[in-house]
Amino acid sequence: MAAFPGQLRAVVIDDDSDIRLLLRRTLEMQGFAVAESANGTEALLHIKEHQPDVVTLDLNLPDLDGIEVCRRLRKFSQAYVFMVTARAEEIDELMGLETGADDYISKPFSPRTVQARISAALRRHRPTPQRPTPQRRASDVVPMTATEIAAASNGQQRRATDIDPATPGAAPNYQRRATDVDPATPGAAPNYQRRATDVDTASPTSRTQTATLPATGATRGVADDFTVLRHGPLAVEAEGRMASLDGVELDLTRTEFDLLVALTGAPRRVWTRRALLEKVWGNDWSTDEHLIEVHIGNLRRKLGDKGREPRFIRTVRGVGYRMAPAEVAA
Repeated sequence: MAAFPGQLRAVVIDDDSDIRLLLRRTLEMQGFAVAESANGTEALLHIKEHQPDVVTLDLNLPDLDGIEVCRRLRKFSQAYVFMVTARAEEIDELMGLETGADDYISKPFSPRTVQARISAALRRHRPTPQRPTPQRRASDVVPMTATEIAAASNGQQRRATDIDPATPGAAPNYQRRATDVDPATPGAAPNYQRRATDVDTASPTSRTQTATLPATGATRGVADDFTVLRHGPLAVEAEGRMASLDGVELDLTRTEFDLLVALTGAPRRVWTRRALLEKVWGNDWSTDEHLIEVHIGNLRRKLGDKGREPRFIRTVRGVGYRMAPAEVAA
């Protein structure tokens, strides 16, 4: 695979050379650098070597079953997996999705359909080898004051460290870095390193780190882009793509994590299956609402939800899903 720096990559896995050629050309039209594999063993080596963003996977392979290939690649790859197969039975689709596939496309298929579903997946921001999540600091996103806007119009550049948090009109969510502390200030400790969380909330000039939503128990970090959604003992870091329950990190698939972000981001909302499809998969995605039921079931199992009164995700009969009250989750 010859790829330019930053170019999206794909691995096509199918034992039929004609299908491989069709999928290769379909992906190359979308700008992908493509590698091909005719069997599962070779495919896993290609995926480890090329670190693709997208994998198309047939289930009927001469050595390893496609389900087993998906299970193994999920141990080391976060690529979008699209199962493209002649197996049209529901049980095969369920097994594929539960193993970690992002979508299931039955043969015969339309190349335009494959392109549309891949495009819809890529519109969701998820870290891949060629599209990592940017690392940003709180001090990089401090809003500009009116004085600074006027100065910027004259060609002057502002740094976060140029703002005095005690100055009237300073940004209310300003978080200080260690480099903002003047070591010459009387009473300042030598080499003292301050974090945003070290700000004394009792001080009149201190800034609030998080805003609490008492009605739901959710908190949102307002210091940076790494928003933390909390629902009882459940914490979801949206941009960092990490979720933990009682301090233990959860092993979630891409789709399960996106569903959890949607639900915890609006804990009082009753989400219809259609609304979740559009939120997580995009407007161009499949109209099969059964996808939601499968992934919600997997997510519930990992959250430990059991019985008629689950701790986190509840079914609203005839409508969809919503989060249980935060006090129940606690």
